[in-house]
Amino acid sequence: MEGNTVMKELKYQINYGANLIGTIRNYPELLEGSREIFEAVGKRVRDELDAGGGRLIHGDFWSGK
Repeated sequence: MEGNTVMKELKYQINYGANLIGTIRNYPELLEGSREIFEAVGKRVRDELDAGGGRLIHGDFWSGK
């Protein structure tokens, strides 16, 4: 999966671009005060991916499988 840049980009857009920042619009009274933190997290992940870091992982870590 390391070389799968298309999937890394898709996962980034879904998790950080669309959902993390987009959630603020859905619950502004609750989350607007955290916008700066959300944006910093997204930027850090973006910087790591652009630098060749990061790994694509599956998000289901249930130990019962």
